[in-house]
Amino acid sequence: MMFQSAILVSFSLFLTYLGASRTLKGALGLSTLINLNKSATGAVVVASITALPELTSSIAAIYLGSSHLAMGNILGSNIYNLPLLIGLAGLIGEFEITNHVAEQCLMLVLINIIVAGVTLVTGTITPVLSVLLLGLYVLFLYRQLKRGGDCEQETCSIRDATLTLVTGGAALILGSFILVNNAVGIMNTYSISPFFVGVVMSLGAVLPEVAVSLFSAVKGEHEISVGNIIGDNVITITLVLGLISLMSPIQVT
Repeated sequence: MMFQSAILVSFSLFLTYLGASRTLKGALGLSTLINLNKSATGAVVVASITALPELTSSIAAIYLGSSHLAMGNILGSNIYNLPLLIGLAGLIGEFEITNHVAEQCLMLVLINIIVAGVTLVTGTITPVLSVLLLGLYVLFLYRQLKRGGDCEQETCSIRDATLTLVTGGAALILGSFILVNNAVGIMNTYSISPFFVGVVMSLGAVLPEVAVSLFSAVKGEHEISVGNIIGDNVITITLVLGLISLMSPIQVT
């Protein structure tokens, strides 16, 4: 059983690497074909894929009647992403903070101020705030998609680029799922503290963006790396939080 788990962990790491590689390749191809800025590609296209684990796990938590778990998942994801990934990407190589990236950062700060301010006053995430968050998500999409790209033309088709992106994202999420499940199994075998098991499980939700952001940074695609990190945070705090709080009002204690 232990040997099988070790084999599956090794396979999941390979699958995660392959998924990150194909996701980056598909994103670069798509950004060229639809004339989309690389930073916007990371913030919208790539982040929409890497945010899927947070979305699905948060919706599952709401259906199970655990809105606090869903809220913790969203906050934990944001805490992991910004300091951890920006720091690691910076260690891999220097990257330029363009006006577009600065605008993304400012919008993220604005959204967090709005959420914090309203919840401090009301003590709950109300349907009105949920609609506001979803509106901010639409505004974020519009601001990103209106920017043109500056990449050289490539020969691949939109279908090929999209297929590469989707298969890469699927491999990425599947690899993360297998890795976390088997890592938890190994830890349980050795009676490791449930706290550390929980830490590993929470890391599983952010593993796709970790893999893509670091792989992009290694390949010198820092705009996609940083765009993905910021975009994932914006998506979780607007789209994911907005959707789940519409499904069930969340009390903030």
